[in-house]
Amino acid sequence: NELAQRVATQDQHVSEHQAQIAQLKQVQELSDEEITALLGQRDTLNSEIASLNQARDQQAQLASERQSRIDALSQERNELAQRVATQDQHVSEHQAQIAQLKQVQELSDEEITALLGQRDTLNSEIASLNQARDQQAQLASERQSRIDALSQERDELNIQLQQQEKQINNLKDQYIENEARQQMLNNEMLKAEAQLELIKDVLLREPGL
Repeated sequence: NELAQRVATQDQHVSEHQAQIAQLKQVQELSDEEITALLGQRDTLNSEIASLNQARDQQAQLASERQSRIDALSQERNELAQRVATQDQHVSEHQAQIAQLKQVQELSDEEITALLGQRDTLNSEIASLNQARDQQAQLASERQSRIDALSQERDELNIQLQQQEKQINNLKDQYIENEARQQMLNNEMLKAEAQLELIKDVLLREPGL
């Protein structure tokens, strides 16, 4: 009776150990599936982060190029404004010369004819300078419009860069979280394998096995 009771007890222990082994194997298989899924998510996140970093670098380069164009256009606008100011000064000088010519009273016919010719030439030059000044002013206005448009585009690019930086940070946070989950699953797998080894060792040490 005592021997039969010991055999029955050992059989019960073996059944319990087999049930635990089957359960641990099932947990191990589920952990492998989760690990495979997490590895796929990690690769996807790494790919997305790389794409966003590349897009961010391209946007930053484009913003830098836009800024260079703005600086060049601003310099050109300042040069045009300076040229217009110089032309206005020339016009004032020519008008002063015309006023001096008009003050001359006692002149010969030849001198008067020569002065009239000079006056006509000066008037023609003044008209040409006025026309050139107007053209330069219009060109400066167009340059300013282009500068304003480029400045707006640069601001929009900066907003896009900020949004992409936020997305990258979110993806990095998800990546860190998934890495932590994967580490936890690895630890669970190691524990399960250790338990399996322990159970095998116990089963091998049971009398009659």
